[in-house]
Amino acid sequence: MFENGYKESTKKANLVRMGSISSAASGDKADPTKKRRVERFRKMAEAKERSSTPSLPSDMQAVLKRCENLEKEVRSLKLNLSFMNRKDSEQTKQIEELHKQNDDLISEKERLLEEIERIISETGQM
Repeated sequence: MFENGYKESTKKANLVRMGSISSAASGDKADPTKKRRVERFRKMAEAKERSSTPSLPSDMQAVLKRCENLEKEVRSLKLNLSFMNRKDSEQTKQIEELHKQNDDLISEKERLLEEIERIISETGQM
C-alpha cells in the first residue's frame, strides 16, 4: 500500500509539474527521466514531420542532386573567371607600362643618336 501510494503521488506530482509553465521551469533540470521523455517527444515530432512531407521519386532526387552539383560548379567557374579577369587586368597594365617604357627608350635612343651625330659633325669640322 505504501509503495502504491508513493507511485501515485509521484505520478500526480509529475503531472502537476508538467502541467504549468512556471512549475516546469522551476523543476529539476537534471532529472534524467524528464530529459529522456523530452528527447523522445522531440524525436517523435521530427519523425512525424519527416513522414508528413512527401518523398520525392528517385529520378527527381537525382535531378536535384545534379542541379546542386551544377550550381557548385557554376560558382567555382565564376570565381575562376573573376580571378582570371583580375590577372588579365594586371597583365594588361604591365603590358601598357612596358610599352610606355619601350617608347621612352626609343625616344632616348633617338636623342642619343642625334647627340652622337652632332658630336661627330663638330669634331669633323675642327
